Amino acid sequence: MASQPYRGGASAYGTGKLTLALTAPEAGLLRFVWRANYPMNVSIDGTQVYTADIRDMQWRPAAVPISAGAHTVTFNTPSGNTLYLDCLSFPVGAGVLVLEPRGGSDVWLAGDSRDIVWRSTGGMGAGVRIDYSDDGRQTWNIVAASASNEGPESQVRQYAWTVPACYTKQLWVRVTPLDQPDKAGLSPAAAVSWAADEGFETGFGAWPWTVGDGWTTVQPDEHRGVAAARFEGAGTSRLETTLSFDLPGFIGFYLKRSGDGSAKFFIDDVQQQSWTGTLEWSPAFFDVQAGTHKLTWEAANTANANTHRLYLDDVCFAPILRFGSLPASAWDAGATLPLTWTFTRATGSTVSLDYSPDGGLTWVPSVSGAGNTGSYLWPVPVAPSPSALLRITGSRSCSDVTQLFAITGVHWLSPQNGEALAAYQMIDLVWESGGTGAAQARLEYTSDAGASWKTIADVPAAVSSYSWPVPNEPTSKLAFRVTAGAYSDVSDGWCSIVGETRIGDIKRLWNGTLVSTEPVLVSAVWDGVFYVQAEDRSAGMRVAMDDHGVAAGDRVHVSGVTSTTVGGERFIEAVAVTQSGVGAAAAISMPNRAVGGGDFYYTSNPRSPGGQKGIEGMFGLNNIGLLVTTYGRVTDSGRGWFYVDDGSAVSDGSGVIGICVDAGGMQTPAAGSLVSVTGISRCEYYLGKLVNLLSVRAQPDILVHDMGLTLLASPVDGDAPHPRSRTASE
Repeated sequence: MASQPYRGGASAYGTGKLTLALTAPEAGLLRFVWRANYPMNVSIDGTQVYTADIRDMQWRPAAVPISAGAHTVTFNTPSGNTLYLDCLSFPVGAGVLVLEPRGGSDVWLAGDSRDIVWRSTGGMGAGVRIDYSDDGRQTWNIVAASASNEGPESQVRQYAWTVPACYTKQLWVRVTPLDQPDKAGLSPAAAVSWAADEGFETGFGAWPWTVGDGWTTVQPDEHRGVAAARFEGAGTSRLETTLSFDLPGFIGFYLKRSGDGSAKFFIDDVQQQSWTGTLEWSPAFFDVQAGTHKLTWEAANTANANTHRLYLDDVCFAPILRFGSLPASAWDAGATLPLTWTFTRATGSTVSLDYSPDGGLTWVPSVSGAGNTGSYLWPVPVAPSPSALLRITGSRSCSDVTQLFAITGVHWLSPQNGEALAAYQMIDLVWESGGTGAAQARLEYTSDAGASWKTIADVPAAVSSYSWPVPNEPTSKLAFRVTAGAYSDVSDGWCSIVGETRIGDIKRLWNGTLVSTEPVLVSAVWDGVFYVQAEDRSAGMRVAMDDHGVAAGDRVHVSGVTSTTVGGERFIEAVAVTQSGVGAAAAISMPNRAVGGGDFYYTSNPRSPGGQKGIEGMFGLNNIGLLVTTYGRVTDSGRGWFYVDDGSAVSDGSGVIGICVDAGGMQTPAAGSLVSVTGISRCEYYLGKLVNLLSVRAQPDILVHDMGLTLLASPVDGDAPHPRSRTASE
């Protein structure tokens, strides 16, 4: 600052060169007043736009054109001569003009409190939003969602900002008027920011420093923080460290020196810069490539040993993110693994951890957003693995991988977490194990919430699954345990067992209910379908199962899920059928009017019906699914079907009187024959109404009782179609 400004309290002066970075929102004139004792010139973006050789040190005004946009303006006079500047102005238009950070060599250290400064012209409103970018304006982060923009236009605005942990040479600040977001202002150029890595607060132990004579860590001469490195002494001495950087970056630091001698900085023994004379704390930064590099700070004193002092502080390094050695090569499943890593602030303020159970073939996210502090207590997964890996990634994309390690133990996989099982169902018990040192693994279950455990089997330790028939032990507190040597694991959550249930009670349940039947008799068999009924003939039910392998007369347990056919018939979608002996399923004789019967606990919820809907106009108990016998005269017959009427005059709406009998692939009786018929009582929808249907199993189920009448061969060419299909087509 000059003691004789053109006007106001101060002017700018200096020797050599003064460079100004600015952004002009619109084209206009760059105005200034100047005086000098030697020729001077002005350049905009490297192009000379003004020159003068007037040395009388009198103030003179000048103006040069400037276009809209960001510019670098240089005021220059030969080194050793003096140039004074005052009353500098340039077009700002209506909008926001950011003054600080000014960019260039301007360094904003992480953790410092700095003022973001701007001007606001043209009525931009009372509030602004402030953002910063540390990646060259690719992304923006909020500094303040709403900051004050009030005050006269001649007054600068400012906002106190604690600089975040950035590592960048592309720090930008944007100030946006809330009322006119298209008038945002941007800092004139990119600034530099970093956080210190050197760890001088704890001496020279944080990094592999080679400390020459005269170097110490001292307080309170630090630039910031707690301590700085200081050289004081005679001769030449170096402070060095050799580091391997994972990514390209830069080395940044602050220097202060006084007295005789010089200071120099080297990368791989190549001098980057030297400093002489008195120097207050000043920043410096130098690019460096990825790889291993030697960094050297040299202090040289050729005169009085006590007059040269060099201080170094706030040193930052290029990205380093490196796992330390694991304390052991094998870890118990579920244990806690203490991770450590070496890092520089350039790798970001947070890290994520990914886990690979297969030596790096696949990766699973494990931890995100953990603080980049150099240590983390990682919970070891419960799944054993002989070749596990961990990968650490900094929030600025640097990463490293541990050496291979093993996870030992046992881990129960299935069933668990509330899974419902049906009695007599055959299920696979699944677990995994590794590194247990045991020859066998024991499988157990509890049905009383762990009060007691029952052994399922002892199996070879290398085995990881076992087929188990679910016992008939109804419970809601079922769990499993696998034990191998000193390792054990219990299934998560309580499973349940649905015990055996009577067929009649099963038919009352909603669709989608897991069930297991009491011992029941198989009454009829077709491909993919069979029918079962209670031994006391109280109820029967359809069962759907591909390749079921059962025969009529088998006594079985059926496990599966309840459902309803499109024809309105309740059935079990079987998952398991267990043989439990043989028997004989007997039919119930009944008149035509009783075939199908009435409703049985029927609910009409379309999403999950329960019970069995009966046949309209029929009387008596519902018998759909049971083996029944009825009788009467044949009223009509055809290929694979006939109707029989016992005088009840049952009508299904087809125009033919009687009960419809399904006899596909069999000989059918002629109209007028007196017959008795045995088959499964079924139902289907016809013309929107649920009607009955009797499905015979084999030829002996059709008995003709009239002397001299015979059964008709089936199929018969040219036979009339089934009445139900005929009426539907008409």
